[in-house]
Amino acid sequence: MTVLCFICLTGIVLLGMGEKENVARFENALDSELPDVSQIAEAFLQGLFAYSGTSILNSMAGEIKNPGENIPKSLMTGIPMVAVVYLLANVSYLAVLTPKEIISAGAFAIYIWIHSYIFVSDFDAID
Repeated sequence: MTVLCFICLTGIVLLGMGEKENVARFENALDSELPDVSQIAEAFLQGLFAYSGTSILNSMAGEIKNPGENIPKSLMTGIPMVAVVYLLANVSYLAVLTPKEIISAGAFAIYIWIHSYIFVSDFDAID
C-alpha cells in the first residue's frame, strides 16, 4: 500500500508540475465512444467473475461481531478507497510512462518508471 501511495503521489506531483509532455497525454483522454448498455453489463459481469469474493461473505459474517453493521461499513469504505487508489495509480503510470513504454514494458512497468524518472538525472538520456 505504501508503494502504491508513493506512485500515486509522484504522478500527482508530475501532473501538478505541468510539464507539457506529461499533461499532453491526457488532452484527448475522453474523446472515445461511450459504451452501450450491453458493454457496461459485460464489464460488470467480468469484474464480478474475476473477483468472486462475494462467496466469502457468508462465512465471514459468522466470524465478526455485529455483521449487519460492520460488513456494510467495510464495503462502503473499502471499495471506494481501492477504486481511488487504482485510478490514481493508473493516472500516475500514464503521466510518467509513454504509451510505447507501457506496451513494451509488460510486467516491468514499475522498473522502467523508477529508473526513468527517479534515479536518472538527465531525462534525455532515457531514449
